[in-house]
Amino acid sequence: MIASGAVLDEDAPEITLAWKKIAKENGFPEKVPSERTDGDIAGQFKWGVGTALIGFAFIAWVLWNQTLKIRSNDEFVYSARGKKVAWADFKSVDRTKWEKKGIAVAIYEENGKAGKMILDDYKFAPAEDVILEIERRLGVTYVSPADREKEAAEAAASAEPDADEEAETIDNDNI
Repeated sequence: MIASGAVLDEDAPEITLAWKKIAKENGFPEKVPSERTDGDIAGQFKWGVGTALIGFAFIAWVLWNQTLKIRSNDEFVYSARGKKVAWADFKSVDRTKWEKKGIAVAIYEENGKAGKMILDDYKFAPAEDVILEIERRLGVTYVSPADREKEAAEAAASAEPDADEEAETIDNDNI
């Protein structure tokens, strides 16, 4: 009816009655569907293709990241990107993001040029083992912020004299 030009409004009673008859005969819902233009269908197709491409790119990225590994042997550490650094070239380890994110940065110097190797414990299983080995070779022991606070509290508690000891000291001074 609309296509023939006999009725110009989708909400016209003629359209509603005609649709209810068709719906009853074919088992469709009685609500009159809205008209879909070719542009609407093309737009849905574009959105579908676009989101599928983004999804495939994300899956490819995840699979590619699964192939990345940190490796080491007696002489070298190999980064996830294939960079080879000798154990002796490491100068320090920055663990400022370790507690919250599991990320450490190993600073090295190779042929007079400084560099850094990102060691992400979330992505790479042996990252902590490599970090501990670098620290062992540097003679450094990592102390977490929680352990530092605990040690500081213990040191402060041992530095303060007990009330009984203070009283004995005062009594001895008066004699």
